[in-house]
Amino acid sequence: MSYRTPSFVHLLRRARRLLGTALAAALTLLLVPLGQPAAHAVTAVSPGAAPFGPANTVIPNWYADAAGVRLQPCAAGLPLCPFAPADFAPSGGEAFYYRATSTLSTAPPPGIPAVKSVFVAGLEAAFVPAPLSIFERMRIRVQVPQTGTYTVTYPYGVKTYNVGVLGAAAEINDTVDTGCLGACTTAAQFALAAPGGQGLNSVEPFLQLAPGVVPTAGFLSTGVANPVVGSPLGTNFFRVEGSGINPGTDPTAACPAPLTGPNCIQQNNFLVQGQLAPGLTAAPTSLSFPNQAMGTTSAPQTVTVTNSTAAGLPVTSALAGAQAAQFTATPGATPCPVAPATLAPAASCTIKVTWASPATQGTSSAAVLTITGDPAGPINVALTGSTPEAAPTASPAPGTFSSAQSVTLSDTDPAATIHFTLDGTTPTATSPTFSAPIPMGSSATVKAIAVSAGGVSSAMASFPFVIVIPPPPPPPPPAPAPAPAPAPAPAPAPAPGPAQVPLPLPLPAPAPAPAPNPGINPISPRPLTANGYWLAASDGGVFNFGDAAFHGSTGAIKLNKPIVTMASTPSRQGYWLVASDGGVFNFGDAAFHGSTGALSLNKPIVAMTSTPSGNGYWLIASDGGVFSFGDAAFQGSTGAIPLNKPIVAMASTPSGNGYWLIASDGGVFNFGDAAFHGSTGGLPLNRPIVAAAASPSGQGYWLVASDGGVFNFGDAAYRGSTGAIPLNKPIVTMAATPTGNGYWLVASDGGVFNFGDAGFHGSTGALSLNKPIIGMAA
Repeated sequence: MSYRTPSFVHLLRRARRLLGTALAAALTLLLVPLGQPAAHAVTAVSPGAAPFGPANTVIPNWYADAAGVRLQPCAAGLPLCPFAPADFAPSGGEAFYYRATSTLSTAPPPGIPAVKSVFVAGLEAAFVPAPLSIFERMRIRVQVPQTGTYTVTYPYGVKTYNVGVLGAAAEINDTVDTGCLGACTTAAQFALAAPGGQGLNSVEPFLQLAPGVVPTAGFLSTGVANPVVGSPLGTNFFRVEGSGINPGTDPTAACPAPLTGPNCIQQNNFLVQGQLAPGLTAAPTSLSFPNQAMGTTSAPQTVTVTNSTAAGLPVTSALAGAQAAQFTATPGATPCPVAPATLAPAASCTIKVTWASPATQGTSSAAVLTITGDPAGPINVALTGSTPEAAPTASPAPGTFSSAQSVTLSDTDPAATIHFTLDGTTPTATSPTFSAPIPMGSSATVKAIAVSAGGVSSAMASFPFVIVIPPPPPPPPPAPAPAPAPAPAPAPAPAPGPAQVPLPLPLPAPAPAPAPNPGINPISPRPLTANGYWLAASDGGVFNFGDAAFHGSTGAIKLNKPIVTMASTPSRQGYWLVASDGGVFNFGDAAFHGSTGALSLNKPIVAMTSTPSGNGYWLIASDGGVFSFGDAAFQGSTGAIPLNKPIVAMASTPSGNGYWLIASDGGVFNFGDAAFHGSTGGLPLNRPIVAAAASPSGQGYWLVASDGGVFNFGDAAYRGSTGAIPLNKPIVTMAATPTGNGYWLVASDGGVFNFGDAGFHGSTGALSLNKPIIGMAA
């Protein structure tokens, strides 16, 4: 056949990079076709591409030759691959699908140090020419001892060179890159580098190890040079012929007869590097069977096996692993072929898998479905299932008690270990172990799990105990003072004389009134239910839902600072809005008791809480500075304490004689009669704490993070969260129901999430708001 012979300068211009040395001006390249077929058909490139290397550069998933051998970007590093994925970084990095290398020790020119002569065939991606190039490479570099004609035979062709000038490096320096050079982003551009169609410069087909040498599983070779097969011309060697080319130092480099002698040198070993691309895929790659009752069999789950190659592949499957006997694999609706049948190109088949739960409580089962037939290696589908462990129970049952209690935990699995907590945290296998009744002298929530002998944990059980010990009765009033003795009879009146009228005796002194019992000021009772709520935006716009009446807003007022919080009165007939400078706006029966609007604050106001009477309130700054107004007594602050994180929320006790300040890391600071029940200050949080609410008893509280994760402490029961829900906007506030048996979480778009006995009455989630929601009152 005939070949077009572009000038070497033209080849250099199309090359991936400057080659360092160029052919001497006197070097002439003569291509010798030797009857090679006209051209190989252009073979395959994957339809898909994926990121590879540290820069996440998108390159094809694989390239294939006409024999159906598919190679992915080689990712193992030396010696099985030329480079590791980390090496494929701009601007000089390279990634190889295929490379075959062979070297010879040819004779050097007189007085010139010897250098290795090398043949390289490759299919690679590189960043030169920029931004991305993917190409086939054919490189021949040979050192020769004298001027003259030299012929190079390699697996993909034969080339003859006329050398007219000797130098200090390889006198023959021929590199040809063909493919997509400089701009590779589309499938059509990627296809330019596909093996085939390039004549002497094509790597069609990929060389493979000669029979008798077993490659590493999933790769073309063992990582060392070996004899190869696959040359389309049957020339599975690297040979140079020319005057004095063989220095005669290596008998293994001698050419076969009749070419033996000093004018021929040959290498039969090649280092072939490439990683096979999977031809079979399995979906899904793992099956997890839901918890099911002991001794029952699951519904079947299906694994789909697909052959994405252009050739049929044998498909077999088997179960392996410690619990393989608990799983069964049978043909699906489109059954996979039975050996020795094969799965046709681009075809799919299915395997049904079921799991039989053992008759032992709290066990885990695991096995592997292994699918073979892919040249890149077997596919393993992980199989798992669990028989549930029963949750613990408590005796007595949780509730409200007027005396201390002794709580016993038990489980239906006698071999299980029960772990519990009292600080509101979720118990784990490292939490305290239940071994004796738990004394409960004050309100707390017992949280417990059971862990089976096999290490399976039950669902968490929560047992809130409210201990309300009545105060002792007041002492009886003192007995009234005894009446004075009767006056003696008057002496006989002297005669004669007028009778004297006796003066009335003084009445006995009244008994002193009993001392009044100590107590707090009368508090207006708060409604026992909240069938509505208000949402407030940062411009003071108020949105009312359910039975929450609208009493006014600052939506039409030009504010000095944005609104940051709101609170309702005990009667739910009014509310306050508070700006970040401490300006207070009151509506309905919410009375104005003062503000910090005219003060120079160290830090902005972030929260407000009213007293139980509604006749006062506290404002809290982000440094924990507390400002009290009306009947709100100052109990302390963190204003002078260096905080790890700023204060974001506040809650008060039912008596109004104490409060908690909460930081964004969940650190809790308690003052007055507010008891400490726990915090998240020492936990690594996914998102910061943004709001808090106290339980009606004052013996617990909830903290909520911006992802809606809820942390409950004391007698504040956990009712649910949005921690596992993808939210449109972050959670910004929360409110508890008057019963303490539920709460609402509110996002900045006004989306309302209700839990427990907190009813849903509406939201602004579907409205276009002028400003985001920042507060809620119920």
